[in-house]
Amino acid sequence: MKLDLAYYHISDVQFGKKTEIRDKVLYIDRNELRSYLLSDKNFSDIKIEIAHPGEMTRIINILDIVDPRKKQSEESEVFPGFIGKLGTVGSGRTNILKNVSIIETGHMKGFFGGILDMGGNGSLYSPYSKNHNIVLIPTASNGVDAITYSKSLKTASLKTSVYLGKASLYLTTDEVRTIDFTLCGRRNTGLEKPRIGYIWQVLSHYELRAIYYYGAKSISFYPLFISPNEIFDGAVVTGHYDHSPPLKNYTYSILNHPIAMELCRRHGEELDFAGIIFTNEPKTVREKKWNALLNAQIAKSVLDLDGVIITKEGGGHADLDLMETCKQCENLGIKTAMIDLEMLSPEGSDDYPLVVFEPEADAIVSIANFEERISISKMDKVIGGKKMNELGEDLKGEKKVPLWLLSGAMSEIGMCKLKGELF
Repeated sequence: MKLDLAYYHISDVQFGKKTEIRDKVLYIDRNELRSYLLSDKNFSDIKIEIAHPGEMTRIINILDIVDPRKKQSEESEVFPGFIGKLGTVGSGRTNILKNVSIIETGHMKGFFGGILDMGGNGSLYSPYSKNHNIVLIPTASNGVDAITYSKSLKTASLKTSVYLGKASLYLTTDEVRTIDFTLCGRRNTGLEKPRIGYIWQVLSHYELRAIYYYGAKSISFYPLFISPNEIFDGAVVTGHYDHSPPLKNYTYSILNHPIAMELCRRHGEELDFAGIIFTNEPKTVREKKWNALLNAQIAKSVLDLDGVIITKEGGGHADLDLMETCKQCENLGIKTAMIDLEMLSPEGSDDYPLVVFEPEADAIVSIANFEERISISKMDKVIGGKKMNELGEDLKGEKKVPLWLLSGAMSEIGMCKLKGELF
């Protein structure tokens, strides 16, 4: 499959009389977009705000982040099974507005949001603080439950993504990246390179803690062999509303998946990239062990891998999914490398940064300590609601907060700015 990712570099975002791109500025007809989203009767109201890099603005109650994108062809669409008709994606041309994010916000029992500072010390920790952020601030209609409302929020952010992406049609692109990738279970005999795969484990515990693949919840499928092109083209979106920021993947980070992108870049040059084993993280120990065994069997018997990168989603007992898959792969002669986060005291002084550990796990990249405290600066403005339990009464104030509260500060698939150094 050949996928052209056409990037349009946006230098500013403003409200205007018409939604369009002129001289690299994205203008948004706020009234038109608001009316479009309010067709969903689960919203009684919706506000739309813009937050720019460097402003002393704090966005709160962040539930998901996505970027604007639109298929060039009217016959197909990104996000199939959600807002696009059901069908395979990963080929053709997809237009993407760069330096822009759409942020879902919401405050409701059962939801767990994050914060994003556009300026000050907190902005140094998140890649999203460098984007022009279009913030959706809806109000739920009376009587709407959390599960129903979460689906309306998801639909609203994806509809906004495509609505804004349409502004790029018929414009000259700034940059095109072509990903020509065909799934093949056999080793490429023309490439005398290490054959590498990626096992991507995602949470699948209940309705508000799941990932969607072509609109189906991750709890409903077994390990799948998928193309990276599908990921870059909207087949996978997050459905996490009841999880802290570092323990879930935002849709933005999925669409721009750093690990999958890097493996595609190195394919044919340094390695033979086989593809992605997309697998869930079930609830019980028996299911976890069964899944791990199946992941390893696909990696060895179907894909004939020499090595594999494994990542998890979530914390706590998701380490068991990670370590069991690592152990099973290593037992079959497949070298493993993993990404994980550490759960220590704020000072980093505890003895057990991982809940589960196996001796076969000898190549682990840490993305930081979940509980480390950092200082965030006083803000001039707060958007995203009037209440957030984790911040207390003073939503604008200077304070110390745990790293996990900052959207984008940690990412289990590598969409973050922190790095580890050896001493």
